[in-house]
Amino acid sequence: MPEAGPGDAVAGSTLLVCTANICRSPMAEALWRVAAARLRRTLPVVSAGLDAQQVHELGAHWEA
Repeated sequence: MPEAGPGDAVAGSTLLVCTANICRSPMAEALWRVAAARLRRTLPVVSAGLDAQQVHELGAHWEA
């Protein structure tokens, strides 16, 4: 089964939602993927935010 991507709906897939999709839902998505790998299963999952806003400038140490 192909990996789910943003905007994809897959039967049996999971959408993890938080306010801004900056910390909580991406972390939950990563933990979900680890759990799926441990079970040797493909469990499609994506994360999303409801109200993402750029509030503060990123510090120089965060820039790629």
